[in-house]
Amino acid sequence: MQQTLEQQAFSRSNDYGHLEAVYHRITGGELVRAPYESVRHTVPELTLSASVIVPARNERATIEKCLISIEQSTFNRIRPGQLEAIVVDDGSNDGMWELLEGLQLNLHFKAARQEHHGRAHARNVGIALAEGDVIICCDADFILTPFAIEELMKRHQVVDNVMIFGFYSSIDMTDPRIQPDVLPKNLPHLLVPFASEGRMNYQVGGWPENPSRDSEHLKLLGQNHYLIMADGGRWDMYNVIHGGLISLRRRAFIAMDGYDERFRGWGLEDTLAGIHAMALGNYIVPGYSATGWHMDQGNRNPDKWRDFIQNKHVLNEVLRSPFVPNQKRWLANAGRRIYQQFERTPSMSGQYPNEYADLYAVFDNELADPVRYGKYLFSLGRYEEAAATYATVPGVPEQKPWVVFDQGKALRAARRAEQAVPLLEAAAGYMPDTPWPLIELSLALAALDRFSEARERLEQARELDRSNAWILFILDRPILAQRARAAHYMRQRNYALAVQDYEAALTLDPHDVRIKTDRARAASALEERLSHSPYNALN
Repeated sequence: MQQTLEQQAFSRSNDYGHLEAVYHRITGGELVRAPYESVRHTVPELTLSASVIVPARNERATIEKCLISIEQSTFNRIRPGQLEAIVVDDGSNDGMWELLEGLQLNLHFKAARQEHHGRAHARNVGIALAEGDVIICCDADFILTPFAIEELMKRHQVVDNVMIFGFYSSIDMTDPRIQPDVLPKNLPHLLVPFASEGRMNYQVGGWPENPSRDSEHLKLLGQNHYLIMADGGRWDMYNVIHGGLISLRRRAFIAMDGYDERFRGWGLEDTLAGIHAMALGNYIVPGYSATGWHMDQGNRNPDKWRDFIQNKHVLNEVLRSPFVPNQKRWLANAGRRIYQQFERTPSMSGQYPNEYADLYAVFDNELADPVRYGKYLFSLGRYEEAAATYATVPGVPEQKPWVVFDQGKALRAARRAEQAVPLLEAAAGYMPDTPWPLIELSLALAALDRFSEARERLEQARELDRSNAWILFILDRPILAQRARAAHYMRQRNYALAVQDYEAALTLDPHDVRIKTDRARAASALEERLSHSPYNALN
């Protein structure tokens, strides 16, 4: 019996560890876990070409900035013959098309115009026009950082079967740094805080607090695996594949017949594209080094959630349908919708009015500050390095309490609880009015089997803040719920989260022998995984 798309896609593992080893061997860098360092690791030869597809409807306010960022990318500057940008106007009526016609950019770009159909249709027009080896789908309200395209393309050059999604942070449309006349010179200095994005910062209290990191950068999310979030939500590949920056080989887009044109309006067309990519044998890889600024324009579509619900029905229907690659349904007809188009070649023959003084300075400055560097390392799960970095911070009085706290937190996350406890006790002494050192101290004490003390510290923290979501998450969750969640993570081989849930349950009932036994099994499995981790060799 033929498998459905859902069965084909979600039966596959997303453990791309073998690709990390290949990428490290060829470039000397990491595929995922060192985004700021990544820009200095090049590939011996980057021969692939790229088509950046920008679907746009009534984006006159943003489209020029988006195209300037593509023009100013290192990939376009170094390899202008290997890049094209394709803007597809989806029935705009705000003068965007006229703006496009007047733009003079040092960029090879094409523009095509169709009646209003939606993002899926617009992207298919772009794919139909594309000539690049790799398709990069970029939203029209995105400003890409200079290395974003090159960081995507390096990875596609080295590892063949990946879909990569970039990360973003919002920026105000009126920010003076991103206006067209100054954007080229400002771009190299605008470092996107990728770790603030929702896929890395869930912000509801409790754990997992960083879904990408806590799923080992999505490697544990294949085969129908998922995280159970602190608010009870389910976080799986459906939650991962979205956003304004996604890249995939063009042949894979052709094999999936582009975007499904049954989607209308807003939402989920890129999610289905990711699921199709998985079904075709691609791994879903986070691209922390490929970043952009999302120009926040507020909610301009009052019907977006109605669209989303309708598209959800479409998605479910397609998932339950047989998986049949290489259908000829959408892309073959996409070009026929075009009723106006033009093409521009680079306007300045490789010359740029704003030369970059030092492309790497923004990364070097971030890595040179031990406080910021420590937070960066922690967000990526590089806990040992984070703790070592915090230890180098000079003892500035106003900084010291939080630095000591962060060092203790990193050591606790690295399963070095004995070293974490005295630091967290010191932090609690420095900051007697905040519950956070006590919460982390409780977790470290639980890791040392000091469950009664852990409970005492949590009760002290509750006295300081009775509404703290972390305290409520640990103390007010039923033990059965904690145990059930831990068992779920054991089945899905996410041993770090399993251990943390078992320890939370033992903080409430330190005498439960069954939970103690299960926790010992989880801890043993975690130690075994860590001992064989490729990061021990790479870091």
